[in-house]
Amino acid sequence: LKIEEVYELLCHRVKTAISNGNTKVLMVPSQNDVFHHVAFPQPPMPWPLEKDENVLMLPNPCTFEVNDIVFGVSANDIIFSLSCEEVSLQDRTKKKKERLVRLAEHVVNQASYYPIFPPAVGAKVDVSQFKKYSIPQTPDIMITPSRLSRFVKPASGSLCINPGLLTRGTSGGVYAKICIHPVDEEARVDSITDRTKVDIIRI
Repeated sequence: LKIEEVYELLCHRVKTAISNGNTKVLMVPSQNDVFHHVAFPQPPMPWPLEKDENVLMLPNPCTFEVNDIVFGVSANDIIFSLSCEEVSLQDRTKKKKERLVRLAEHVVNQASYYPIFPPAVGAKVDVSQFKKYSIPQTPDIMITPSRLSRFVKPASGSLCINPGLLTRGTSGGVYAKICIHPVDEEARVDSITDRTKVDIIRI
């Protein structure tokens, strides 16, 4: 089978899995995809089947809204790239900030899914398209899969999640299950951090 045919079979599986329910699938490409445009930012992948209102093909990166909650998603491992490029000296009189949180804050504070210029050596980044990887508004939840340690941490007004990688070589990896509770007006709990439960699940 050709790679495109394998992809079509996978899309058939997705369509079958959600055919009897109200589940919606949002698909974001990765630079590791073997048949898609490789440079970041990436356009949406093609949907090879007939149009399905429960399947939404999104670019990498993307910012979207679900029930008034803003999500930011980037399949580019920007946390790892920042860890290789960052030089940090912290004030010893202040509480030390966790390194992974500090790296995530660079993304939020600079309003860019790739806040490195010039790009890291070997990075496949089209800087002429920088507007497409800018962050139009601070996301409530930012998802940035990375090979570094998994984490769920608040950072500069966003709940930043590194769910890890779904696969590692030929073995299964991990994924995140995110449950967001509605605003509790009586308890005065409206912070997205306080209302969100994230489980990192190993395959």
